Amino acid sequence: MTNEPLNTEKESFRDESLMLLRGMVCTKIASEYFHNLKAGVAKNTKHLFNTYTNKLDWILSDCADRIDNESKRVFEEEVRNSDVIGHEEILSDLIFLTPEERLLVSKVIKALRKGEKLDFVDETKNY
Repeated sequence: MTNEPLNTEKESFRDESLMLLRGMVCTKIASEYFHNLKAGVAKNTKHLFNTYTNKLDWILSDCADRIDNESKRVFEEEVRNSDVIGHEEILSDLIFLTPEERLLVSKVIKALRKGEKLDFVDETKNY
């Protein structure tokens, strides 16, 4: 074991920010699923899922403690206080779309992120 000092510098999102955010979202999704599983299982299994949930929550907190304030604000908004299961449901729906339909969904999402107004003319037509 070395006696190196613990690195307490705060990290800021750089080129790796999307990977970090995705990793944190996936960790939060796993925590939510394990938490939901606890409702219908036996006591021993419930204890196991409590342990898993606690470890995943620790990972999220530890990551949040190591990032700068602006990155932490994004983390709080996009991960900790977000409906990450809703994200997962959207991803599950995308699996059943054709490549062309997924491209359309991607364009709609990019337009929404830019603040563009979207008008749907006729929902009965194939887009």
